[in-house]
Amino acid sequence: MRSTRVPLPTVGLCLESASIEQGSSDFGTSYTKLTLQPGVTTVIDNFYICPTNKRKVILVSSSLSDRDQSLFLSADEGATFQKQPIPFFVDTLIFHPKEEDKVLAYTKESKLYVSSDLGKKWTLLQERVTKDHVFWAVSGVDADPDLVHMEAQDLGGGFRYVTCPIHNCSEKLLVAPLAGPIDHGSLTVQDDYIFFKVTSANRTKYYVSYRRNEFVLMKLPKYALPKDLQIISTDESQVFVAVQEWYQMDTYNLYQSDPRGVHYALVLQDVRSSRQAEESVLIDILEVRGVKGVFLANQKIDGKVMTLITYNKGRDWDYLRPPSMDMNGKPTNCKPPDCHLHLHLRWADNPYVSGTVHTKDTAPGLIMGA
Repeated sequence: MRSTRVPLPTVGLCLESASIEQGSSDFGTSYTKLTLQPGVTTVIDNFYICPTNKRKVILVSSSLSDRDQSLFLSADEGATFQKQPIPFFVDTLIFHPKEEDKVLAYTKESKLYVSSDLGKKWTLLQERVTKDHVFWAVSGVDADPDLVHMEAQDLGGGFRYVTCPIHNCSEKLLVAPLAGPIDHGSLTVQDDYIFFKVTSANRTKYYVSYRRNEFVLMKLPKYALPKDLQIISTDESQVFVAVQEWYQMDTYNLYQSDPRGVHYALVLQDVRSSRQAEESVLIDILEVRGVKGVFLANQKIDGKVMTLITYNKGRDWDYLRPPSMDMNGKPTNCKPPDCHLHLHLRWADNPYVSGTVHTKDTAPGLIMGA
């Protein structure tokens, strides 16, 4: 649920009209033309940078006829590339979080392949795998660093949570930590926790496993009747979840767990939400990178949206203090408690506003917003 955060590379790849034009090795000060295949137009669909070694780069390319795909592999920050034909069409590549040459490839046919040599040789791991529900082992939690967690469809059409090591993912070594089926698209592996949901007889139950122990039912307060639940954060041995109650349409309530992720208490009501394409949901809460426990949330009450901040992971919330001057040096005339600063967090309501809130792990305490 949470995408892997990748360090900014010193190699710069400028994408224009889906083809690679320029490369930079001095943080974008100067650019030189990349010639991957002299005399051949190379269309680049995507590129991936190893999170543990930014010198290693993989470009995914396709022919103009779209009949085949190739990888271009670099171990020197894009100074040179080696072409590697592949027998499948890549949808997404997933680097191992610790071991720089190990990569998973999810294909457009819902198959999962693995490479242990930065994309030179590939082995089929599993078929009928759910997109975006494939996870490498978590360091310090999973005993085998080469384990892969995945949601896959069985021959009967149901979906299962299965695991296997990359060096041998045969049916004999495929492990199902849970005997029964799970809801499609519900598996999440994050830090110490694994989550999924099971719906039967029109009732949905949410399950959690802490540090790979047995799965138990997540217990919200008795008055909570969730029709949707989204994982917001699993940092510092606590789970933050956003729950849409039976009566809510465009807001969620925020709950915080005990260390095992089982028991939950309400910490903030009516955080606004927006339903996106493909039925995905955006919750308007933002975790500030670089400082643990700091979150911004947009609360919507009676149609009015107000930004709140917490410095202790939800125990206390407060409004943002407004600046005395605006960007043009004019007085804002905004004074608490009648007026506060409100920010666009996950999306901008106003099409004329440039950007939302930005934070970085490498810049603790710095928040840029509009």
